Formats: sequence, C-alpha cells, structure tokens
Amino acid sequence: MSLPELKLSESEVASYINSRLVADYPQKVAMLQAIVNGDFEEAVKHIESAIEEESLDDVELAGFFLDAEGLLLESLVPIAEFLSDEYSRGVLYEFASGGLEGYEETDPEYLVYKKVLETLDPEIEQ
Repeated sequence: MSLPELKLSESEVASYINSRLVADYPQKVAMLQAIVNGDFEEAVKHIESAIEEESLDDVELAGFFLDAEGLLLESLVPIAEFLSDEYSRGVLYEFASGGLEGYEETDPEYLVYKKVLETLDPEIEQ
C-alpha cells in the first residue's frame, strides 16, 4: 500500500510552521517580533520571562540569542544593554565571545560581537 502524495502550498507550510513555533516557543516568537518592531527592551522582557517560566538552561538561552542574531545581528547590542540578570548576561557574553572566532577585526560581525562584549563588561579595552 502506498501513501498518497501530499501537496501543500508554501503558505500552508509556512502557516503550519508558524503555528508550531508560536505553540512551542511563544516567548521566542514574541522576542523576535519585538526585535522586528525595534523594541529591544520588550525583547529582553520576553527573554527574562522565558528564563523564569521555562527554566531555560544555557543552551536553550543561547538559542534565543542565536535566533536574535539570525534575524538581525546588530540586535545583540541593545539586548546586551537591557539585560539585567547575571545569568543571561553571562550566557550572552559566552555567546559573543564564541562569535568573535573566525572573523577579522574589520569584519562587521566581529565589530558587533566586540561591542556586545564591551557593553556587558566595560572593563574590556575599547
């Protein structure tokens, strides 16, 4: 017995994926929407809410930063400015430190990661 061929439109697939993301990761979706809207303080509220509500570990929290970076690399700088708890600041610091690797000092990615590190730790050489 063979299975029938499924034919889904791109919009049906996108709608399904979006509904699953919202159901499984509501705080992450809300954070990404806040970034799209340019409201980084609101984005951080969703990160902090996810930490409290979902007890995120380091890897899961880094996933939030990875998705923010994927949407808009530069969003990591204002996110670093608004993060207040040491746990999330530490995870972002490690994330940005790893991000420096493989880039030259003149690369835009390097400059963003360096700015994140400087924001999180003003003692770093300017």
